[in-house]
Formats: sequence, structure tokens, C-alpha cells
Amino acid sequence: MELNVITTSKIRRRYADDSIIVYLDILIDEVNLAQISHFGFSIKSFTDQHECIDFITHLQDQKVFCFIVDQLVENNILFLNQCPLVASIYVICTDEQSHEHWTKDYRKIRGVSGDLLLLTEALKRDLQLAYRNATPITILAPVTSSEPINTLNVMFMYCELLKETFLEMNYGEQAKCALVDYCKCKYANNEVTLRVIDEFDRDYAKYSPTWWYTRDSFVYRMLNKALRDHDLELINKFGFFIKDLHHQLKNLHRTLSSGKFTVYRGQR
Repeated sequence: MELNVITTSKIRRRYADDSIIVYLDILIDEVNLAQISHFGFSIKSFTDQHECIDFITHLQDQKVFCFIVDQLVENNILFLNQCPLVASIYVICTDEQSHEHWTKDYRKIRGVSGDLLLLTEALKRDLQLAYRNATPITILAPVTSSEPINTLNVMFMYCELLKETFLEMNYGEQAKCALVDYCKCKYANNEVTLRVIDEFDRDYAKYSPTWWYTRDSFVYRMLNKALRDHDLELINKFGFFIKDLHHQLKNLHRTLSSGKFTVYRGQR
């Protein structure tokens, strides 16, 4: 039995997150699900391995982080390891030593343990790395050098007009309410994220836009995805936030430019 009822239309829809956690088990362990759901990402759980694979293959461009019990891993590891949508695999087992000899052959297996806390810590590191290495954001669509200069100029002007539109708009409380309602619909089955959305609705003015944006939450994930996918409808819903963020960064720049400060270049 799945945590959520999965239909073909739901499988084919675009999800709010770049990342989805898939949980495949013989019987759904609600304790395990509760621990994994702490991260606030969309979670889909399955007891049928064929439905699980069908779900993954019908996704678009999301990264899949898969938890799977050892009894099912042998039949599915080749697909999961080769599927480009699957970023990482975490094997839940009761006997770690019995799996050590073969799991090392699959680069996407990031953990093999009966301790779910260790596996979720590995998931946390992998999620952070995935977002750190995300594709740079641009509102402009990709172009080639063979395109006419006029086309590039039009695209640049479009980007500038979009930015100016956000800055000139007079947003009220209804703009935030519209975004909150939209996000609640997207995360209807995710209690952790719904609590964060309620916090955003209640305490938005209490914290700065940079605080909300740099926090690992739906704000960062949804806005970045909207910008990467050129989702103008969703970008427009974030218009009030983009404006507030722009003004705060502008004020910070004005403050910093008044004096000298030291920056450091890091390299891994």
C-alpha cells in the first residue's frame, strides 16, 4: 500500500521540488516514513516494485533519492543504479556485513545500514551537495552564437522588463496569500512542509528575505526551480518576494560598498 494514491496523471505532473524521496519496502514502516519525512521533501512510498519503477520512469527531471529494503534490492539495483534520474540509493538492512561484498560495485549506493538515522544523515549530505551543484539560474532561455543579435537583444530586454515589472508592482498581503495557497496545494500531503508554509505566512515580516531564501525550505527550492525551468507563472507568484529580496540586497550592497572588506576564495 502506498503512502499516497498514485495515478497516471499524478505521476506525469511536475512536482514542486527538484528532489523526490522514494521509499520501497515489503510493508510500509510508518516510523521510517516519519523519520525520512523530516526533511520536508515529497515522499512516495511503495510495496510494489513494479509500480515504483513505473513511477520513477514517468518523472521528468527530478532527482530521486531511493530508500529500499535489502529483500528487494537485488531485483532492482541494476535499474536504480543505471537510471539517470536516481541520484542516490540507501539500503535498509539487518545484516550489513552480508551486503558489503557487492554493494561497493554500485556507485549510487550511499549507505547500507539497519540504522535509519545513519542513512538519513547520508541523505542530508547528499541533498546539500545536490543543491550546491545545481545548474546556475538564468531567466533567459539557452541561445546559440548563430542566433541573430536582434534575438539576443530581445531576450535581454525581456529579462529586464520582467525584473522592472516586479520592482514597480505594488504588492499587498493578497500576493503573499496567493503564494501560500498555491504552495499548500502543491504540498498538500507533506505535513512538514505545510508547517513551514504556515510559518512563512505567519512570520514573513518577522525575518528578512535573505533569511527566508537561505533557509533550506520550500522557498529556496520552488523559486530556484521556477527560475531554472522558466516557469513564468510561478515566478510571478514569487514577485513580491523577489522585490523584497532585491531591495534588501541593494541595501546590503550600499552598506558594504562604503568600506573595505575581505573575501576569500575556496576550492575543493
